[in-house]
Amino acid sequence: LYRGRAPLSPLPSSPGDPLSLGSQVEALCLPDAGGFARAIDFSLAGVVVWVSSPTGPRPSASSEPRVVRLEHCRFDPPRIAVAVGSRLRFVNEDPILHSLVAVPEVNPRFDAGLPFPGMSADLLLPSAELGVRIRSRRFPWMTAVVAVVNSSWFAVTGEDGSAVLVDPPAGPLSISAWHPDLGTVRLDLEAPAEGDLPAELWYPESALADEIERREEAARNPANGARRLVPAPAMQ
Repeated sequence: LYRGRAPLSPLPSSPGDPLSLGSQVEALCLPDAGGFARAIDFSLAGVVVWVSSPTGPRPSASSEPRVVRLEHCRFDPPRIAVAVGSRLRFVNEDPILHSLVAVPEVNPRFDAGLPFPGMSADLLLPSAELGVRIRSRRFPWMTAVVAVVNSSWFAVTGEDGSAVLVDPPAGPLSISAWHPDLGTVRLDLEAPAEGDLPAELWYPESALADEIERREEAARNPANGARRLVPAPAMQ
């Protein structure tokens, strides 16, 4: 899903900085690297992929909430795809307070404090929207990104950059792929009534040019608390 130079990955703020609230938090929190997933053989993880069909049935959300766990001061999973009308349930698995906030453009605002393990809070997502960010008020590296799609066929790519969408409708359809930093690409095709339909979507190298330049500049001039940057492994 990505062709060109491997992107840069920012290092997270250390849990030992003044934001930390003592040795308990330092021992508990394992901040994510965040930013771009490592490119492996021109692939890109964490891309939301979904199918749109003019002839298929209307999407229906699951009656059960999608559970997102807060563990070691991280969201698990950090990249989430759900159908319109779904609920997310955030469950605190840590013995510390988690304070979450989200300010979507079209979906309801979310603000929840979860001070004890086992506590949970639900977020209803009735409208299609890409890039709903749920943030922690306490830990700057702790962010989840949600794509609410108008489809019943969706997935998030794994480390190999692939995703499997099961039993999409036959006939004309489009496959879309969305990444919060790279935007959306789309492929229109005709799905057969039987058999598999392999498809590849590519982001051009130019889609990353401005972002790579900005991150390299931040690496050269780490002012105003900018995070340090390191290059991802070079692709052969």
